[in-house]
Amino acid sequence: MKKKHIQQSPQPNEWLFTCPIQISAATIIATLGMIHSGITEVNACNWQNEGDMATAFVREYGYNEPILSSYPSGSKVNWNGLEDWMFIRTSQNNPNPASPTSNFVGEVLIIRRCQPEQEHIMGFVASMVAANVEWLSKKLHHPDPVLAVRPLALVLEGWETPMLEWKGWGKREAWIVNEWPNNKAIKAE
Repeated sequence: MKKKHIQQSPQPNEWLFTCPIQISAATIIATLGMIHSGITEVNACNWQNEGDMATAFVREYGYNEPILSSYPSGSKVNWNGLEDWMFIRTSQNNPNPASPTSNFVGEVLIIRRCQPEQEHIMGFVASMVAANVEWLSKKLHHPDPVLAVRPLALVLEGWETPMLEWKGWGKREAWIVNEWPNNKAIKAE
C-alpha cells in the first residue's frame, strides 16, 4: 500500500522570487538588498534533468573533474551530494574576522531562462535553498537585517506560476514564488 502524501499549502518565504526576463544581476541584488552577497548565475534553457542542473552549478562554481563527472546528463542527483558543492560564495575569505558572522555575505542564485516543464528541477534547487535558509537562520544571527532573514535567495527568471512544488525522497514541499518587488513598475513602462 502506498503512503498518502499530505498536500501542503505553499509556504510563504523571503528567499524565492521570480524576476522579469533579462533583468541584470546588479539590479537583482540591489532590489533584494543583498549588494555584498555572492552571485551564482546559471542558464536553464537546455536542462532536461537534475544531472544537467547539477553540471551547470558545478561548472559555474569552477569545479573540474572528478567532481564534474559525478553529474552526467540524465543521472539522478543526490541532494546531499550536490549541496556539499553549492553555496560556496556565501562567505568571503577573511583571516581575521571582526565577528563570527562577518565572513558571511550571503548568496543569490539566479536561474535564467526557466521553463514550466522544469518545475521538478527548480523545486529540487528550491528544496536545497529552503533547507539551508532554515539552518542558517537558526545558526547565523547575522547583524545585517537582510541577511538575518534572507541568507540565501533563489531568483527564477521569467517564472510565471505563483507556486513551486517539489516531490522527492518521500516528502512534498511547496513554496510561494514571490513576485518581483518592482514588477508592477516594470509592467507599466
